[in-house]
Amino acid sequence: MVPQSDVVAFFDIGNTLGSVAISPSGSSIELTAYPYVPQVLGELRDRGVALGIISDRGAIPPENVERALRTAGLWDFFAPQLVIYGRKDSPRIFERAAAQTATVGRLLFVGEDPGERAQALRAGYLVAPHPRLVWPVLDESGPLCYVRIKVPDNHADRNWSARLQDMPLLPLHVTGAGTTIYAIATPAVAARLDDLGFWVDRLGAEDAPLTSDLYLMRDDRQVASGFLAFDGNSTPFLENASRGVLASTEDGLVVAVPAGISVESYHFSGALHGHNLKLAPSSGFLTQNVDPAAFLAGERIADVTVGAAEREILNRVQPAQLAGHVERYAGVQPVGGNGRVIRSRHIQHADNAEAVTALVADLQKVENGRLAVRRHRFTHEGRTLDNVEAELPGSGLDGVVLVTAHLDSTGARQAGYRPARTRRPGLTTTPVELPRCWRPRT
Repeated sequence: MVPQSDVVAFFDIGNTLGSVAISPSGSSIELTAYPYVPQVLGELRDRGVALGIISDRGAIPPENVERALRTAGLWDFFAPQLVIYGRKDSPRIFERAAAQTATVGRLLFVGEDPGERAQALRAGYLVAPHPRLVWPVLDESGPLCYVRIKVPDNHADRNWSARLQDMPLLPLHVTGAGTTIYAIATPAVAARLDDLGFWVDRLGAEDAPLTSDLYLMRDDRQVASGFLAFDGNSTPFLENASRGVLASTEDGLVVAVPAGISVESYHFSGALHGHNLKLAPSSGFLTQNVDPAAFLAGERIADVTVGAAEREILNRVQPAQLAGHVERYAGVQPVGGNGRVIRSRHIQHADNAEAVTALVADLQKVENGRLAVRRHRFTHEGRTLDNVEAELPGSGLDGVVLVTAHLDSTGARQAGYRPARTRRPGLTTTPVELPRCWRPRT
């Protein structure tokens, strides 16, 4: 029986309730709940809010999703009749979910994707971009706004980060040696921060966070031209008010990209790779009483001693061996046994999924399965995408060593480039930087 309630709150699963890992076959799911989620769900339940799920499980059987939710300790919060699966690219699934409820009151959808939130709004729902913002939305304590919070230079109290964590705001990005925070908050919270002595800039229109994502865009051409030289990308790309530019900073342009607009349309000429940075919540910053400057600082592994055994192994790695792997993923040789070649690895291109599948299979073959391989699933611009993770168990290290590299490719600098159709497999004949190794602070 569906519980009677004046309010029903539906949650997406992946990257809203927790981090999702998918098995190499794509049939099973592992959910690691974010630490703050059980408390949020418990408070909602205790205040009489009925809880449900609206999520796209893809090809994963519903019983496997339920098992993952049970293992994560979340399943019992939700009414089984309010667990609805399907695509969220139209209002239909939200209307179907509403028909399952016994309420004539308010409906809320909580999800990390602005396009899905826009569809929920069309169906008459309230929306929140994050579980920590549920109460400001339900309590109608004011519209949600983007804000920039600056700690004064002469501020000596290092407990200021704990004060921020106690407030109903959502940090998205920390910069300026850890003393400048971009966040989502209500005007009432911004006013409280004013009273505490923080410097607060209100950025953009009210309720902009409901249907947009925040990006930091670096204009490398303008940086190269220098101050007072009229050479940058802002005029041709951003003079239209609908582009959502909120601020210019030393780090770049702060832009709210609306749902339905791809960040690919902001690909500045002369830009280096990685110039568009999506500002997303950090679960570590939200849940740990840490100094943001220390949280951001990573320890670069610099003076690593390589012994004779390691040198002997490294000497076996020859250009011809690497070329064989690169050519399979760059469209020169077939990537698998079906004879197909990869035309592009761009996330908007259909062959991105084929590259992911091939990489999963290749990593599973390493030393007869010594690597634990899984897919980290996420949604970006309405697309379900996978990162690939391969874990090599080790010992004797303080922390974790990450070896990272790009899987996708782009040809955005070429005239007439269309990510979903143009052939750009990503092969380069110029020297490239090797993947970086980092040991995150713990």
